[in-house]
Amino acid sequence: MLLLLARAIVGFFAGEDGESGLLLFLFAVTEPVVSPVRRMLARIPLLEESPIDFSFMATYLIIMIVQTALPL
Repeated sequence: MLLLLARAIVGFFAGEDGESGLLLFLFAVTEPVVSPVRRMLARIPLLEESPIDFSFMATYLIIMIVQTALPL
């Protein structure tokens, strides 16, 4: 969860090139989790044209639900 938050924050402040080593690392670590959620959300017509990427919020919510359902 912290890596998702870090990716969102670093991505926001990364600038136009977005090629920092930290951002590339965070992208490589989080994209395998975020990508399937992004594909599922792309099937919803209302979100299809949205300029906001809701996949981070949805992924974060899914992880929170799983952590609550499966306490360690």
